[in-house]
Amino acid sequence: MAEIDYSTMVLLTYTPGADVERLGYDQWLRDIDNPFFNTIPGIAHYSNWKVLDGSGGLPFTHFDLLGLDGPRAVEQVWFDKNLDRFREGWVAKWGYGGSAPRATANGYGLLATRQGAVARTFSRYASLAFEQETVCGERWIVEAALHKHWALGPVPAGDAWRLPATTSVFGTSLGLAFSDSRPEASLCGSVKGEESSGATLTGASLTGECIAAPDMPWR
Repeated sequence: MAEIDYSTMVLLTYTPGADVERLGYDQWLRDIDNPFFNTIPGIAHYSNWKVLDGSGGLPFTHFDLLGLDGPRAVEQVWFDKNLDRFREGWVAKWGYGGSAPRATANGYGLLATRQGAVARTFSRYASLAFEQETVCGERWIVEAALHKHWALGPVPAGDAWRLPATTSVFGTSLGLAFSDSRPEASLCGSVKGEESSGATLTGASLTGECIAAPDMPWR
């Protein structure tokens, strides 16, 4: 596949409601969700993923890579009125599983900036690491945790929607690598760490498979 180059990204992690795969969630992402997101001004490339390996130690089962047209697009996209209506419909249709919206993984997005040049070709499988010393593929610095108003409700008057990166359990850096074939283990190392009160996911990693993206030649 062609190289996809964006230097500003929001990592969206979440667990949808129960039994979504049987109800056709993957196909709905391909047919409706992903095409719609990729029409929104300010979005450079949006893709949907499911966790294959590592979910037992991670507080989410799905994630999205929301590539943006630079840092100036963050607020524009985050509060886009058309997206807000669409996301409200997503919550009504698919909901949240696990510990519901107020779980850290459901309630915040991670705004990150790529450190260095693009080093990836977008592929079917991705490995993602949180706060690891060994870099796999690209290194991304987490700039902020963004309050998901569609999950948590509006930010109270006077409070910030853009919070310190340490608000989440995911740490302040990410490693991201892609692979055409499913790796036997995460390209970013083995998974360790679990969500608990006050815990972080430092050192945790995963392998995910792309569910939906603008160009999926493997399907």
